Amino acid sequence: DNFSGNTFGHWSGHNIGFTTQLSAAICALVLGEESGHPDWERYVDLGRDMCRQYARWGLDPHGFSYEGTGYGSIPIHFIYLYAYLLLQNGRENLFASLPVLREIPNATFQMLFPDCSNLAQISDLATPGELPWLLLTAKQFNRPQDIDLWYRYKQGQDMSTKHVYRGNLLALLWLDDAMPRQAVE
Repeated sequence: DNFSGNTFGHWSGHNIGFTTQLSAAICALVLGEESGHPDWERYVDLGRDMCRQYARWGLDPHGFSYEGTGYGSIPIHFIYLYAYLLLQNGRENLFASLPVLREIPNATFQMLFPDCSNLAQISDLATPGELPWLLLTAKQFNRPQDIDLWYRYKQGQDMSTKHVYRGNLLALLWLDDAMPRQAVE
């Protein structure tokens, strides 16, 4: 019930406040009235506002995170998930209203290549991120190269043998075998 004022303004570019409170907004959006919380729609709106603030204070205009590759990747995962859920719920299309979301895959590409070693993607749990949102950006922005980038970063690992908590559930949801794949070099 307590959205921190620290999540807005200049502080909104920080991963902890953003991801913690956006998680509450995700729950409000997914559960809706069934949550039994009288202000669930306000939390949905606050989540949208937090995404706008993070796009302003947490990312440069080219999609690079000010927090760096280790911590900046976590909010990116959350912002794409929330944007997807908002769109699926018939609400605002953040993919259209936040132009920087289109730039993040380009920034990721620049950090990964030539040898896929530059994007550490290591969280506090020392587990590498899996970038499932690249499969979503491939669809949303018609970027078939994002599919190849995801495969190359994953280095051909079989998703079905990995732990779901690392983002594979979203990868399974967003992977579309019918989408063309464009090689990146």
